[in-house]
Amino acid sequence: MNPVIPQEGFIRDKPFYTVLGISRSMFWKLVQDGVIPRPKKFGRCSLWPVQTARDMIDQISQGEEG
Repeated sequence: MNPVIPQEGFIRDKPFYTVLGISRSMFWKLVQDGVIPRPKKFGRCSLWPVQTARDMIDQISQGEEG
């Protein structure tokens, strides 16, 4: 099952790291290292703006092409 990234709003970590093709632990290490921006906190939920995920996907795609 492929995760679906909505057109706008926020997403949780699982669809974000699944789309990036990395493990949960690697994802959180990249957040800790500042490679991926820190999430917005809504109560106990960690959420990222959809545009942040789309920007990361674009960066990865450009890196593979170049």
